[in-house]
Amino acid sequence: MSSTDAPDVPNAQLIYRTKSMIPGSYAEVQDLINLSMPDNAKHDFKQASLEQWLRVASSIANSYIGQRFEVPLRAWSEAWVWAVCEIAYTGMVNKRGFNPDGKSEETLDTRHKAAIDWIKAAR
Repeated sequence: MSSTDAPDVPNAQLIYRTKSMIPGSYAEVQDLINLSMPDNAKHDFKQASLEQWLRVASSIANSYIGQRFEVPLRAWSEAWVWAVCEIAYTGMVNKRGFNPDGKSEETLDTRHKAAIDWIKAAR
């Protein structure tokens, strides 16, 4: 292969989502579990709470882009799903509480800020 030949990469295009099984959310509960929750925490929250926090996080994300884009978005990337899941997870844990002797609060604040900063940059 010469230096000008591009490698054959199947499905190299960016895949966008266009729907969610949770009305008002850009992410699914399984996304939240896979992307943002530690394995030992996936049973700490009720299904209804997970779904509600995903809707809240999606609304928060919309509030940052609504001045520039029509919301809800008609299509969104996996990175958008990640940001929504991070916002949902940090909100859930802040409500539930965490070990005050650990660095959990600092870590959660950093994760929340990273997701919000990414959304601001994406708009």
